[in-house]
Amino acid sequence: AGSIRENFARYRPACKEEDILTALRDAQLDEVVAALPQGIDTPLGEDACFLSGGQRGRLLTAIAIAGKEPVILLDEPTCGLDQETAAALMAALFTRVQETGQTLLTITHERTLLHHFQQTIELRK
Repeated sequence: AGSIRENFARYRPACKEEDILTALRDAQLDEVVAALPQGIDTPLGEDACFLSGGQRGRLLTAIAIAGKEPVILLDEPTCGLDQETAAALMAALFTRVQETGQTLLTITHERTLLHHFQQTIELRK
């Protein structure tokens, strides 16, 4: 129910504002945040109800990528996103991990994303 800043403070207490803004940009949320009345300090409502489902997912992605852990694990990061936003998100994530040396593990049903990954594992019934 808190603001974006409060969510980062809760889950990523070591993050500086610059790290938060970079993670939000990479998660394709910078324009959304700019439109909020108080920016990252705007209360988001219970369960972030003032954000769309795709925006909530991207906020969780931003929180996940803001850390310095060697591995980032994302489950369906493009779920609920239009093709353009999904492509921009994945491009930003790939650029980020190339720059940081982190490893990106992604669980997805989006077959169109598979060619972007160096390795894939397909699970079947």
